[in-house]
Amino acid sequence: MMHKKTILFFAIALAGSAFTACKKTTGFTYKASCSTSCKVSYYDSEGGFVSRSDIGTTFEQSIEALQFQPVQVAIQSSVCPQTGACDSSLFLNDAIRVELWKGDEKICEQEASGKALQAVSCKYVWEQ
Repeated sequence: MMHKKTILFFAIALAGSAFTACKKTTGFTYKASCSTSCKVSYYDSEGGFVSRSDIGTTFEQSIEALQFQPVQVAIQSSVCPQTGACDSSLFLNDAIRVELWKGDEKICEQEASGKALQAVSCKYVWEQ
């Protein structure tokens, strides 16, 4: 009887630690910049898609991600509207850049310039 209780106790402890590991979060930071104005999109700590349009040139956001949940951030230039004509003089010198950091380690960096409605993104997928 005592042997069965010991096995049950260890099974419950193991299940509890597995549940706790599934809820573990890791800190990420994205850093984005653009020459004029841009739209930033990312997934929040619950895995929900977040998109924001800002007039600005630099953005930095810290996010917590559940372990094994992919992390992605994208930035798109909003120099030229999606509808209507776009004068090439507006975007020739436009530059965008995004970085994704996991703690103190830069894990991705992308940049682009000189194209209408250009976009770059960084994604982190956990090793299994």
